[in-house]
Amino acid sequence: TNNFQQIDINNFDANKEIDLLHASATGIDGSTVPVVNLLFKHTLSNISIKLNKHSDNADDNITVKQVYLLGLNTIGSYQWKKEGETITSAWTVDYSQTPVNKGSTFDTELNTTYKDFLTDVLVIPQTVDPDNHPVVLIVVYDFTINSSETIKDNILYANLPASPAWEIGKKITYQATIN
Repeated sequence: TNNFQQIDINNFDANKEIDLLHASATGIDGSTVPVVNLLFKHTLSNISIKLNKHSDNADDNITVKQVYLLGLNTIGSYQWKKEGETITSAWTVDYSQTPVNKGSTFDTELNTTYKDFLTDVLVIPQTVDPDNHPVVLIVVYDFTINSSETIKDNILYANLPASPAWEIGKKITYQATIN
């Protein structure tokens, strides 16, 4: 038997929006197995953004125009290794590559219930480092006060915190309230 197995994927680009999964065989307990079960797991992280408006602004209109994540590091290398019964997997982010921005335009009015804006943004698992490798949430919105005066193109921005880490297979949702 081979007690050592390794898979290396170099220069993977999560910006191409291709999900990367790996599988392990389960239920193999002998040499003649009629069915081999493969349990697939995600190797990327999945980021989503939800927005709402504060209840103090219930009578005002807030219309979201754009939502972006700036500074995403999307290039990295993945290694899966099995030695004996021990399995390890890890990503290495290539910080020498230029970070990318992900987002979209909208024309969506907020209420006090959270609404999805960016969903299922695939990223290389990593720890967000606000000092050295920041990821910034940008929201552009129009604000109408008492149905009379509209202030256009307001910009909300926030550095995403270092915690939680963007781990292999994890989905992380950031929720922001506009006040």
